[in-house]
Amino acid sequence: MLPATISAWIDPSAAATGVMVGELIDALGWPLKKEIAEALMAAIVTDTGWLRFANTDGRCLRAVARWTDAGVRPDVLYRRIHQNDRPERLRLLVRVLESMEFYFAGCLAVMTLRQADFVETGAHTNETENMVNEALRIATVESAILLVQNGDCVRVNLRSRDRVNVARLAGRFGGGGHRRAAGLRSTEDIETLKERLVEACGQALSESK
Repeated sequence: MLPATISAWIDPSAAATGVMVGELIDALGWPLKKEIAEALMAAIVTDTGWLRFANTDGRCLRAVARWTDAGVRPDVLYRRIHQNDRPERLRLLVRVLESMEFYFAGCLAVMTLRQADFVETGAHTNETENMVNEALRIATVESAILLVQNGDCVRVNLRSRDRVNVARLAGRFGGGGHRRAAGLRSTEDIETLKERLVEACGQALSESK
């Protein structure tokens, strides 16, 4: 139920802001057009990893069912979002996989992209979306780190299955996020930063046993 007066509506229990916006539209009595439903569906499925992340719940699924009934086709939406890559992005993905290093008996996977990788593949720095998740395909990997050289800083994406709270880990380096997905930016040398992140993640893995 929505509060009577809203100045700042914060609901950590919502799987995605798309769920909350849909409920707000209902409360205001606005008509649900297909274009609106499609935008809400996109917000939900991208925030829940196409309904496979732990934040997926009944409230979220009921919203998705409603948007589907409104005419949104999940298969078409998936193609538009995830099957629309440039060849250059696939070449960059090869570089990511080739850079993968394993630590702590395969529990941690670390991937690194440098500026030369973007120059040589023709890919853009904004085409690294979701690449960090590729490491979680490996059965032993509990946590994954992707470091990306981006101009005068290093952008870091962190992911975890469950054992490591990567939001807490990112917070130690000035970043933040969620327990299983977080990030940070740093002006530190990429190799030095990688060593520090590996050490911190190793400590977190050890403490989680």
